[in-house]
Amino acid sequence: MKTTMFALATGLLLAASGTYAADAVKEWAEIKAPPAPQLKEVTVDPQKTGVMVMDFNKAACNAEMRARCLAQIPMVKKVLEAARAKGMPIVFIRTRNMKPEDFVPEVAPRAGEPYFVGTKEDKLWATDAEKVFRDKGVDTLILMGHQANGSVMVTALGAVMRDFKVVVPVDTMSAATAYQEQFAIWEIENGPAFRGLSTLTRSDMLKF
Repeated sequence: MKTTMFALATGLLLAASGTYAADAVKEWAEIKAPPAPQLKEVTVDPQKTGVMVMDFNKAACNAEMRARCLAQIPMVKKVLEAARAKGMPIVFIRTRNMKPEDFVPEVAPRAGEPYFVGTKEDKLWATDAEKVFRDKGVDTLILMGHQANGSVMVTALGAVMRDFKVVVPVDTMSAATAYQEQFAIWEIENGPAFRGLSTLTRSDMLKF
């Protein structure tokens, strides 16, 4: 009882004196971005690595709607072609509003490459993507997508929660704004769930 009364009195005193910490919204203008993460060269094992290509819809990934996405298509294509050359399992994900023909042509699935409709931002949720990878003995996923702070970040979280490691090339994860990309990159690098399980790289630092 005495402990409870002391805690209550202390809380009231701090509130009255105005010495309690401000919330982040009050501090918004003073918050500075942390240093950029150090990207790493990565050599993946093609026998144990799979690729997810998420939500590259030509209706959104174009010069008018998402110029940042369009600028990253050559890098996505480069990674995709390297993975194909090694015979790695590749899964394409489209949203409920997309038709198969809506993929950006340069990074669209080829005949025989599986694609699934993702109903959540975690594209492993309620799709057969995880089964495809498990059946191939995959333990590491390369993630590429045009919603950095949506499908890429959330699928990365879903992947590590399912005991996959994730590799994310930062030049293949666009968003509507640079801030959204920055937020997703910081979280994948520093979020508690990702520690030791995520690696940030660039397409030209990724070896097969």
